[in-house]
Amino acid sequence: MTLMNQNTQTEQLTVTILSAFIDVPAKWGLLSGISTRPLMPVATKVCLTKKPQKETDDFKKALKISKEDIRHMKLYNMLSIT
Repeated sequence: MTLMNQNTQTEQLTVTILSAFIDVPAKWGLLSGISTRPLMPVATKVCLTKKPQKETDDFKKALKISKEDIRHMKLYNMLSIT
């Protein structure tokens, strides 16, 4: 899924989800894109769910990029969200 700023065509966001067609209550994915202020790449973990989630400490911790995520990023030269 790609989202584009209608005022600034260069500002786009892409949501990438592994196994997008499997029917589960929640899926983890990667939101990435280019920001124009300042011009730089952005990427973060996202959780897409069928129902709103409660903002528990465990849920907030799962959304943050962990030391293990950074270790995998350095090892494989990519950010893998599972």
